[in-house]
Amino acid sequence: MRALLIIIALMLAALSAWAQSFEQNRANCSNGDNATTISACTAVIQSGQLAGPDLAVIYLNRGGSYYIEGHYAQAIADLNQAIALKPVLSIAFYSYDARAHTYEKQGLTDQAIADYRTALKLASSDPTAAQNPLEGLKRLGATP
Repeated sequence: MRALLIIIALMLAALSAWAQSFEQNRANCSNGDNATTISACTAVIQSGQLAGPDLAVIYLNRGGSYYIEGHYAQAIADLNQAIALKPVLSIAFYSYDARAHTYEKQGLTDQAIADYRTALKLASSDPTAAQNPLEGLKRLGATP
């Protein structure tokens, strides 16, 4: 009986440490430098504990860090995932806008224009947010 209690106590301690690690990774996924963000977001994604809009935020954060690091293929893959998860409006806007920037950096003008236009539609009620996609379209010589 005593051995069973010790095993249960050890399992509870391990579960507590695992949960704390998940929460630390989730926090670091949006508050770290790029390498930390990529690592922490990857751990959160692999944990399988999030879905839907919450998971979309994680993919958006990691995609943004990949973009800053110049890893455009990984950025596009993560931003595609964020969009596919049908996030809330603000996350959808940032995902399309970030993906447009990434396409633009890669010289994929048609894709960038399409995503800037989608981001612009999503930002229709926020003139401040609309400025970024409008500037992107102007840089590419495209009309809204």
